[in-house]
Amino acid sequence: MKEINYLFDVDGTLTPSRGVIDSEFKKWFINFASVKSVILVTGSDRDKTLQQLGESIYKKCKRVYNCSGNDVYEQDKQIKFNDWKLPIDAQQWLQFKLDHSPFDLRTGLHFEHRTGMCNFSVVGRNANQEERKQYYNYDCDTNERIKIAEAFNKKYPDLQAKVGGETGLDIFPIGCDKGQVLQDFDIDTVKFFGDRCDPQGNDYPISNLLKPHQVYAVKNWKHCWEFYKMSKGFMMFAHNNSEIDYLKLAVVNSLLIQKNLGVKNITVVTDPFSLEHAEKTLGKKLIKKAINNLIVVNKDKKFKNTNIRLYKDTSHTVKNLSFYNVNRCDAYDLSPYDETILLDADYLILSNTLNQCWGHNNELMMNWKYQDIMFERKDPSLKRLYDMGITMYWATVVYFRKTDYVESFFNLVKHVKNNPQYYRDLYKWQGTLYRNDYSFSIAAHMMSGFVDKGIPQLPTTLYKSFDTDDIHSAVDSNSIIMYLEKPKEPGNFILSKWSDIDLHVMNKWAINRISNNLLEYAN
Repeated sequence: MKEINYLFDVDGTLTPSRGVIDSEFKKWFINFASVKSVILVTGSDRDKTLQQLGESIYKKCKRVYNCSGNDVYEQDKQIKFNDWKLPIDAQQWLQFKLDHSPFDLRTGLHFEHRTGMCNFSVVGRNANQEERKQYYNYDCDTNERIKIAEAFNKKYPDLQAKVGGETGLDIFPIGCDKGQVLQDFDIDTVKFFGDRCDPQGNDYPISNLLKPHQVYAVKNWKHCWEFYKMSKGFMMFAHNNSEIDYLKLAVVNSLLIQKNLGVKNITVVTDPFSLEHAEKTLGKKLIKKAINNLIVVNKDKKFKNTNIRLYKDTSHTVKNLSFYNVNRCDAYDLSPYDETILLDADYLILSNTLNQCWGHNNELMMNWKYQDIMFERKDPSLKRLYDMGITMYWATVVYFRKTDYVESFFNLVKHVKNNPQYYRDLYKWQGTLYRNDYSFSIAAHMMSGFVDKGIPQLPTTLYKSFDTDDIHSAVDSNSIIMYLEKPKEPGNFILSKWSDIDLHVMNKWAINRISNNLLEYAN
């Protein structure tokens, strides 16, 4: 899979305008640049970038594009230099605008000639932070810089003026703006962070060439830091049937995610009926605490009372109930995150192991391997769609990023879901029940060029219990006591403690019975 290239503007994005990077943010960014492909794209020259970020960050970056990409360094070695100067007549025209600006504060140098570009400032490059703020507030009220840029671009069609930072205009020949740096990268691998992504801003030439999910238009360095941290989150689909309270399981799991993984970004997709029941039994306050993004949709009517699943509460109770959690194919469209871990609500998060997924080079990961927690029991029906068919991937845990490849994958999952009879005949899956596992497995087979096991596995093992097992109690937010049914001995159990390892619990009633205890420990 292709490596992601993280492109960052500097002034106003990683630092305060013309200021130095925050010390705590600097520590985080150095660690980030140590493990990721980080590229700086700034209108400032090399000396000012070093002053703002420090040599430790500068050298950690894979490449630095100074002066909007006209002065380029790789491993502290200059690899590009564009020696362009602003024509005298253009400078005189800007001087006229300077002389006639109603903003009368002046602080010295107004033209700063950099490699391949020129920075122009009405207030002047020597302004202190208070003076810069004064001009910035004035400019916000009057749009002076935008008006100057528009007039300049009209008069000099071979040149381009773009608003940059709080006080300046970046001026360069057409084609020599920040957008030129994208020529050096596979554009699908780029994520860009910038504070001036508006059409008049100097980050626009990059952001305009990228897709919306590739652009992070930040307000300042704090927003940049927070934006990145908020670009990852968990997602669950929870539609109750007549007996299984999937939404309550999702609430429990959301609190476990917060406690054990430290991630608060959680999206749950449910329906009005399930939500109404949860509000009555759990209360709106607890739901809001557990789930910060609740999406309410209607159940898929096509599957109402037709998608019947066999549910077991140990070997003693067997029931046929409707299965409504069939809309996981919509996860890509509904997820607000750049990186998403899609979970079954009954996949109990009892550890922090899933944090290994964040920032992974693989853009899509699922497991086809699974491990029974008793290690002795086998079920051949869980390995392939049919005896001689393709390998079955478990849709229980899916990691994905927002990329074209992953979008195509989810579109295929949708197509399988919407045409179940065709794909049932083609791939010969067992029974009439529509399972997310089947549609994800078929999409994985097709997306990998009809190669079996073509989608990478998660860096964590998928452990599962059987629906013939039971849960005795919850010990804490990391441990449960289980009754594990002995192989070939129905109703005969072994008492076992399960700790610090996530677990897919197949007996849904068992989780529901201990859900209140888990709520206490996780809350």
